[in-house]
Amino acid sequence: MRESIASPAGVSRRVSCARMIALLGVLGALGARGAAISPPAAARTLTVAQILQRNAQARGGLAAWQRIHSMVQIGLIERETHVGSRDVQRARTGRSDADADQSVRFRSIMQKPNKMRMELTYRGATAIQAFDGTAGYTVEPGPNGAIARPFTAAQIRAAALQQGLDGPLLDAATDGTVVTLAGIDRVDGRPAYKLTLVMKNGATRHVWVDCADFLDVKIDGTREIGGHFWPIETTFGQFRTEGSVTVPHEVRTSVGGVHTMERMRVFRVVLNAPLEASLFTLPRAPGVGTGVSR
Repeated sequence: MRESIASPAGVSRRVSCARMIALLGVLGALGARGAAISPPAAARTLTVAQILQRNAQARGGLAAWQRIHSMVQIGLIERETHVGSRDVQRARTGRSDADADQSVRFRSIMQKPNKMRMELTYRGATAIQAFDGTAGYTVEPGPNGAIARPFTAAQIRAAALQQGLDGPLLDAATDGTVVTLAGIDRVDGRPAYKLTLVMKNGATRHVWVDCADFLDVKIDGTREIGGHFWPIETTFGQFRTEGSVTVPHEVRTSVGGVHTMERMRVFRVVLNAPLEASLFTLPRAPGVGTGVSR
């Protein structure tokens, strides 16, 4: 099923659709995994339950996050691609972009329990990816107007596994996630607890929690990009207080197998903004509004 959407105002030339859709699939953070090191004496004394408790406190507390129903983040994505093999790059993006080191404006919208929308604006055109918890869609800009496509079965499965608004640690027990301590690694030169998470659906991920401030600073996973599954690592930094909770304002993503790094810089965060349900469903008419000012 394909539905035409009116081309965004001011779009008069062909844009790099593959580049924008590839960005939609990759968002996250660079985090080179350090070799395991001997844990500090204080670190060895902490149980998983204690680490999770301190992590929740560092982020503002479970009660504060339970009062947040939606989050909008607005900023820039800076992408750098240095790929040794053009074949690998084409597998990821469908083409080799000469202008891959450009900034892309983004707006990320998340709403509990599992709704998301990502908008990327590049050279006057906007690509969209949205998920309502059950189904999703993409909007790809093009020279003859934008085209909306429903998610494939694989995209639905991938979206259902994505990290929710609260993150994977805050209420892990309620979510049915089993957390164990795998050891201590380094993230950006600092010691961090490496936690293994076995999700309710059987998927396994790892989260790294800083040993000093107890903020979760890295997470790993996999993403489908251009029909291929790639390991990714996401690191978080520039933590700031928004309302009563702590939120990272820098997110960096590295993709295994290719020399690609993307950095998201968040300039604005809006909590509990009123959101229309239509934001997360397949568009039926020209124009896609969010009700949240840019």
